[in-house]
Amino acid sequence: MRLMWLTDIHLDFINLIGLYSFRKSLIDANPDMILVGGDIAEANSIISYLEDLERFTKVPIYFVLGNHDYFRGSIAGTRARIAAFSKNTKYTKWLNISGIVKLNSRTALIGHDGWSDAEFGNFLNSPVQLNDYYLIEELSNLSKLERKRVLRELGLKAAEYIQEQLQTALEEF
Repeated sequence: MRLMWLTDIHLDFINLIGLYSFRKSLIDANPDMILVGGDIAEANSIISYLEDLERFTKVPIYFVLGNHDYFRGSIAGTRARIAAFSKNTKYTKWLNISGIVKLNSRTALIGHDGWSDAEFGNFLNSPVQLNDYYLIEELSNLSKLERKRVLRELGLKAAEYIQEQLQTALEEF
């Protein structure tokens, strides 16, 4: 099986010539499956780019979202749209809702968007202000303490999902 892994492709930052070249490189590589590790586009355009990938490759595409995929939107709204899209498409599947994807008798694929839980370092005293805090609805207009609580909750939910999927995979294999 030929797997192609793409990550941080930020398709919304390339022009039409670059997009054509990107499509051609995917077709020329002739993968059996594509894995996408997030940061595909932004909330308002991600589905159109995923549709484009599916249309030009016609192979299974499994993906997770990165922080940029939520920019100019909300986590809840983006996840709802992505879930609906993923359920109604032939090839493009969001790992957050796909469960365990068996690749062979000893190998499976699981995944989740994940999130920083704000526990590493000294979050409350850090001067770093990520664009996430301005461009993602659930993270904007919060105090640092409130933002840390939201980040911790997002991180814990992602970790719980992965832990559950790993446990199920261990039982099945």
